[in-house]
Amino acid sequence: MSSRCQYQISHYPLRKLNTTTGGHMSPHQTKLEIDRLIREKECAHRTTLSRQRRWQLERLGKFPQRIHLGERTVAWRLSEVMAWIDEVSADRNSEV
Repeated sequence: MSSRCQYQISHYPLRKLNTTTGGHMSPHQTKLEIDRLIREKECAHRTTLSRQRRWQLERLGKFPQRIHLGERTVAWRLSEVMAWIDEVSADRNSEV
């Protein structure tokens, strides 16, 4: 491991940290990292929305569609969730 990077330890997947800037790596992450599937817990953590609210928004076409992995298992594409977060942030900033 280089002296410039370290790995964040948490119950979520490991993310490389850029210790020179003190934050996460640049928004230009690898395609593999962004196109992975995230499950309920991480989706809730990233969006700060409850399961019910995300379901409502999904039915209205205002949140990314879930992907059914099994009979009782769903996930979302991280790239779609991050794009939704960027869109919501942009809308909020344009109203100000």
